[in-house]
Amino acid sequence: MRGCASGRAALLSKVSFASGLPLVADADTGFGEEEMVRRVVHEYANAGAQTLRIYIVVGRLIVI
Repeated sequence: MRGCASGRAALLSKVSFASGLPLVADADTGFGEEEMVRRVVHEYANAGAQTLRIYIVVGRLIVI
């Protein structure tokens, strides 16, 4: 799914509620700088994510 972090968090919340299962969410690169990454972590956690996968980009290198 593509889109903003809030949209993804809303969908994550619906899936979490419907399934009742622990969820692993792909948070991409966190959608920006430090403040946005913090926001994504909080929104995803509040939506029911148990684990997040965030990619760290250093120059052209992506660190997983």
